[in-house]
Amino acid sequence: MRDFELHADFDRDGRLQGTPAERAARTREPGAVLVANLDRDARRLPDRVDRGPAITLDASQPIRSAGDDELLPLRVRLTSPPPWAGGQLLLRLPGIHAVRVRVFDSQGVIVPSGLGTPRERQLPPPGAPDLELRLEARTFPGSPYGHALLLDTLFQPDAEDEVGFELELLTRDAAGRDTLHDRARLSTAPVLFLDNGARVTRLYICDLPDNQPSLTDVRAALTAIGGVELVTVPADVANSDSWLQDQFQPGIVAGADGWRHAIIHLPRMRSNFVQTQGGQNLAQFVRSHFPARNVAVMNDFWDRHLVFDDAAGRRADLRLPDLLVLGNRMGRATALLRHYNRLLSRLDRTWRPNLELTWSEARVSLPGLLARLQRAIREARRGASDEWGATLEATERDATERLRHVERDAPLGADADRFQLRAGAGTIEVTGERADELFARIHQLRDSSNYGGNIEVAPPTPGAPLGTIVVGNTRIQGASDFVDPDLLRFLHKQRKQPVVQFDTTWLDVGHIDELLTFVPNRGAGQGFAALRASSGLALRILHAAAERFLAGLPIEHPMRGGFRPSGVMSRLTDDGPAPVTRMLRGKLWSHVHPRPTDAESAPDILEPPRIYQALAQALNGGDPEAPDSGMINIHDIRFWPGEGPERAYPADISVLEAIYCERDDRGVSVNDFVERTFLEPLARQVAAAFPSARLLPLPVLFDRVSDTAEWERRRWSFSTSAFTPDVVNMQVVNGRLLVPRPYGPRMRPADSTAVLTAVLRETDGLAGLARRLNPRFYSRHGLDTTTIWLRRQDAVYRTVSAIGTVRTVFGGLTTLTDVAQLFRDGFPDLTLRQVEQRIRQHNPAHFSADGRLKPGWRLLRVPEGTVDLFEAYIRLVADELGMGLHFVDSWFYHTHFGEIHCGTNVLRVPARGLPNWWDVPDAPLPGAVEMEDEVIEAGGR
Repeated sequence: MRDFELHADFDRDGRLQGTPAERAARTREPGAVLVANLDRDARRLPDRVDRGPAITLDASQPIRSAGDDELLPLRVRLTSPPPWAGGQLLLRLPGIHAVRVRVFDSQGVIVPSGLGTPRERQLPPPGAPDLELRLEARTFPGSPYGHALLLDTLFQPDAEDEVGFELELLTRDAAGRDTLHDRARLSTAPVLFLDNGARVTRLYICDLPDNQPSLTDVRAALTAIGGVELVTVPADVANSDSWLQDQFQPGIVAGADGWRHAIIHLPRMRSNFVQTQGGQNLAQFVRSHFPARNVAVMNDFWDRHLVFDDAAGRRADLRLPDLLVLGNRMGRATALLRHYNRLLSRLDRTWRPNLELTWSEARVSLPGLLARLQRAIREARRGASDEWGATLEATERDATERLRHVERDAPLGADADRFQLRAGAGTIEVTGERADELFARIHQLRDSSNYGGNIEVAPPTPGAPLGTIVVGNTRIQGASDFVDPDLLRFLHKQRKQPVVQFDTTWLDVGHIDELLTFVPNRGAGQGFAALRASSGLALRILHAAAERFLAGLPIEHPMRGGFRPSGVMSRLTDDGPAPVTRMLRGKLWSHVHPRPTDAESAPDILEPPRIYQALAQALNGGDPEAPDSGMINIHDIRFWPGEGPERAYPADISVLEAIYCERDDRGVSVNDFVERTFLEPLARQVAAAFPSARLLPLPVLFDRVSDTAEWERRRWSFSTSAFTPDVVNMQVVNGRLLVPRPYGPRMRPADSTAVLTAVLRETDGLAGLARRLNPRFYSRHGLDTTTIWLRRQDAVYRTVSAIGTVRTVFGGLTTLTDVAQLFRDGFPDLTLRQVEQRIRQHNPAHFSADGRLKPGWRLLRVPEGTVDLFEAYIRLVADELGMGLHFVDSWFYHTHFGEIHCGTNVLRVPARGLPNWWDVPDAPLPGAVEMEDEVIEAGGR
């Protein structure tokens, strides 16, 4: 009897030996292991970044090299001579593996599937006892490769196993009869994501003019840490982008011969805060830099396409880049709806916006809204000053031009309920229902929820020995997942790391790394800690500082008895025995609002936080968008709304001003609401999901919203971002925390001790940390010296009216006197001239002889003898965990809705002793676990 056997590395010792023991393992899980062939063996990972073309991966090469170590040797042995005498010798692959697994002969040439039999590979007849073949996996489990891109916005888990499969060897005679000769288990290695406790070997950061403070601070931190290679992405490669964490998610993939890096390239088409029309961001960097030997890159999320019917029943087929461009164009309609509503709410106090329209409803409503806005503007211009009239004229021009762009990209069809969409190389006409489906799905595909900043990893626990994947996701009104179902499916299909989900939809960007990070707990000798954002903690620190300051003032002091910002009284809280400095001194908010042009895009808008706008309004005494509506404002805090040149505003704000301006229009604390409604439930859910972790809050103050009561009723209608630098958004490198410098309020050491002691007593489990607070603690860690990056900023002027009236919006930051004014509240006992002398004495290289601040970035050290309350608290937490700490300036990232974790990315290596993934039980299937009034997703949905 003729018979055949399958031989491979079924015992996973890294070699095909053909022994009986090896062959006996062929029916046991996981069998021989395939590693996706997505690296480039002929290339080493460069130690620098240069411009270059995308690298062709090994899986796309025309011929497979004999040295390709991702190919799995497979031997077909003829055990019963005589030689082969006819018929067909076949390999059969099941399900999705028939699409993703290729078979090659000994010369590296692909063995094709039979006509009409895609699951089978017809093998050449063996001319000797052994037929040598090689198998190749073209992608990782859970990849969208081989799956259709659907309009469904809900993740629907399925039971298909994309890791393990069974390979069958059979013959088929001339009559079509099959004989099964052998079968064997194989597995495609899953991607594993490493937690922050894994060792970092490389850190990537962009080298841009605006992020030099971050780059310099990170370089200094890595020098102190040692053993980590810093790789910078130059500006011409980054394409002015900076968000490395968001562009790709690094992991590892392990086979029988060891592990490799795996780079999951995420479909991000955004450059900083601006949506792009193509790959004008870091996408090309990922494709050109990373593919190398033992560094795999999966681009499959970029290679998807969507097929659907248009209004005439014709099939439309759009690639993902075309879909994302279409989403940018359609998104202008909903963005313009929000913009019109904001303007109408300001100009017409009777206006009640409807923010829950579908895309088609929003698109149809825009011309009517513009007409309503134009009437409101005409009414407001009656009797207005030249300056306010110029503002209104520019507002109307901008609003009209933006609608023209929407009408160009998505004109209304000839019939009712028809829309024409510019997509790909042509135009597609769709019904309103299909337009709404398309927009919902494309919005989900292009949303920042799918970026790397929304994926975190918790360390190994007894129930998850390879760690747990943590993502920000929830179902929005039960109709849609926040995260792309294809990405959720990919994460779940790795099977070896549970997936836990927490709600981040209330954030502007919506990333889990804004709220939560996991770090080793070296202070306990083992285990880990979960650090989470706490607006309640930040507010308690501000209130405690304010109360101590106010308590030392005379009863008749104007700041006592109900504080309100004043445009004519001093802003400084430097009187009395317990002065407190302003937060964010020397930092600048950005305002980007270019006019729409005939170019492809109506530009995105970046404005300063709403707390700043509220402060400008309060100091002005009226509407900040109507400069003549208020009273006298002697301070350098003003707001120039709408279009115009890029401009800057000073970010400094006192604790009293912050407490006043963070409240909503009804006087309700937004940060108390955020803590109670979002962050305390998050803490309870984290504690339930990771009961062995130590949960510690970090202070983060969030921006205001107009109405918390309305936010409570309509959770999807408002969102916010961190107002102070989000210190949770840190990078963890080999036992050190690289934390955004918070630029918080500062007090003298004795006052800092009193304030923090009071706050710690009110914080569960942290009262004991107060024992470390003393002058030696502050001086040992350099907390009693103010460190700040400054850059010269010329004054911002606004020319208005027909006769060219010029108003100063911001006086600028150009001289030693300007700098001394910033830090004067840290020297309450000195004159301004004495403060100037102190600053020059300690920073002589940064000022010219005539007292000008020199161009470029300047790192100043100001000997105020004060302590940043946020910094001191964070240092206490780091010491408690036994972790080193480096504060890093991340202001550039902060003003663009991110921090240092978002702006960097790292390659990590697995720890010794990490179990083989095939020895770890599969993670549980998705399902919900009820807790109190909340639902957390244990394994997702």
